[in-house]
Amino acid sequence: MRASEIDFSTIKFFSRKEWPTGTLENMNASIIYTLSEIRSSLPRSHTFIPSPVFGAHVRETGSSRHSTNGGRRLSDATDFFVKWEHAWDAWNAILAHPKVGGAGIYTDMMLKGTEGDYCMFHIDNRPERLVWVSWRRNRHDKNKYVYLTKDPLDFHKIIAERGKLF
Repeated sequence: MRASEIDFSTIKFFSRKEWPTGTLENMNASIIYTLSEIRSSLPRSHTFIPSPVFGAHVRETGSSRHSTNGGRRLSDATDFFVKWEHAWDAWNAILAHPKVGGAGIYTDMMLKGTEGDYCMFHIDNRPERLVWVSWRRNRHDKNKYVYLTKDPLDFHKIIAERGKLF
């Protein structure tokens, strides 16, 4: 089912207008339900803000879970922002959710031009678990990805270091 077909009156913490125009028509409803369940498991003060960037939810091409492969599939991924003060609660809820396959934390993304107030999370409904951290030394560098299964020591080191910065 397309996310555009969801009755948003049943979604407690999100509204249809929070996603960029045209994204919900190209997203699987399952990812919105997954995000809603994660958000609902946390205290009311823990705000989740869907990314205002279209490509953070839907992409025409590529191999990511955001990709629709030219309309042959629905995106089953979404990116959203959480204040750093609530990031670790959100991260634990994301990792505990059984429908989350892919989980990424992006330590250096900006929301509305503010640096350091929020971190960004990625979740998707892929069938297997893949967990990563993405970071960069400064805003001009490309993001670097470290995967928990490939390099657990660096993964935890980056999480600990980057989380302390804020």
